Amino acid sequence: MFVVLRFLLRLTGCFLLAAGVVAFVSDGSRAIAQSKIVIVSAGELLGSIAPGAMTSLKDVLLSGSAPFLWDPLLISLLSWPAWLLFAVLGFAALWLGKRHQRRRPAYAF
Repeated sequence: MFVVLRFLLRLTGCFLLAAGVVAFVSDGSRAIAQSKIVIVSAGELLGSIAPGAMTSLKDVLLSGSAPFLWDPLLISLLSWPAWLLFAVLGFAALWLGKRHQRRRPAYAF
């Protein structure tokens, strides 16, 4: 079971890293087209992909048992650039899903 979980974490990490590269290239192409630095935050990206997701997520977290997750944690994470958030989450998923190598004995044959 842990093998499947590790595989899913590695697969998710690869997809998140790919999304981070796509977001980085998108920011770069917008910056070239507009001749100024353009950085899309994760909140703006989420708002453009799913307009009602932010309000429903906020309502669920504030009405539930974890209102502290919205203000200090998610507000700061959603203000990060989208490519950086995807990259950090992707590397974290890859790290959590990495294969553990067996220890070799200290002596050599």
